[in-house]
Amino acid sequence: MTARAVDELIARNYILEENPDVVVDIIDASNIERNLYLAMLLMELEVQIVIVLNMMDVAKNKGYKIDVDKLSSLLGVQVIPSIAIKKVGMEDLKDAILEALEREKKRHRHTVLSYGEDIEKLIIKVTNIIEKDPRLIELYPPRWLAVRLLEGDEDALEKIKDNPNKEELLKVI
Repeated sequence: MTARAVDELIARNYILEENPDVVVDIIDASNIERNLYLAMLLMELEVQIVIVLNMMDVAKNKGYKIDVDKLSSLLGVQVIPSIAIKKVGMEDLKDAILEALEREKKRHRHTVLSYGEDIEKLIIKVTNIIEKDPRLIELYPPRWLAVRLLEGDEDALEKIKDNPNKEELLKVI
């Protein structure tokens, strides 16, 4: 999550610093494209995530057909359709949260999103430099930090200000 607003920074820092067991991302199914961007950013934080597609009735009324199983498969996370106002999907959500907790206990491998070959090469270069600093990799997921640095995220740049490999990182970035 690139912190461009105070609320985004607070949410991102909470997830990074408090390391919650599971993050539930509630997406407006009638505006899915815009909302999936946040889901992608959350997955980069390497947290267990459950996505709730809320307002499925509104999406259906707009003529949207969402293949929930395929979306879940593509993202590598549980996707639960719901209509919260009618309490539809709440039991499935509870089950998905429990399953996510079990995956965490088993150290489930996190989904890696690809940005294409050229960007991935840069991400790998930056990640390799980040991984030279044990303090950074203890505090932040290396790939997440690499992506944020490549985006020019000011808060991420602040996180490397005292890094002994700062000049090498800036050169690659």
